[in-house]
Amino acid sequence: MKRVHSLPALLAAIWLVAAWAGPVSACAVCYGDPSSSAVQSVNMGVMFMVGVVGMVLAGFVAAFIVYSRNIERKLAQACLAQSYPAHAGPEEEQRS
Repeated sequence: MKRVHSLPALLAAIWLVAAWAGPVSACAVCYGDPSSSAVQSVNMGVMFMVGVVGMVLAGFVAAFIVYSRNIERKLAQACLAQSYPAHAGPEEEQRS
């Protein structure tokens, strides 16, 4: 059985959809007066959604900063524990 190449068929399908598509136009709110209450409320809604996304991203950044600081602290403690074994602290090494 001969394998059919899908790229030409895909390009033909995209061309057909683009050729038969109606004109793309903006929503009814965008056609209206820019200072109307409907347009202002849509703008405020968009700004609210942008603010929510920004706060979520800021939360992720803060969490990664806290995690990286915790990892650095734990690595420093592990290095210190290897330098000074549990039975001999830094005070006992200075006495001898």
